Amino acid sequence: MKRESEKEWYFGNADKERRGPFGFEEMQEFWSTGTLTAKTRCWAQGMDGWRPLQAIPQLKWSLLAAGQAVMNETDLATLILNMLITMCSYFPSR
Repeated sequence: MKRESEKEWYFGNADKERRGPFGFEEMQEFWSTGTLTAKTRCWAQGMDGWRPLQAIPQLKWSLLAAGQAVMNETDLATLILNMLITMCSYFPSR
């Protein structure tokens, strides 16, 4: 059984009317149909105010990101571990 996401997202439509709350899957659907754009102002509880979708990390990286990833997960993990090892070699007492 597919678990529904929490309905926490609101957005302002072209007439500046507040719409919502919507779950993340619904927001993805609005994005794919063009209802949401990078400049659509969105809000969720805990945010300090309404912001454009492109300025909200939770939505930006999942909706705006497109194309082939620069690195796969294994390459990225290896790069990060190598960076940490290098940092530790500069400060061996820590």
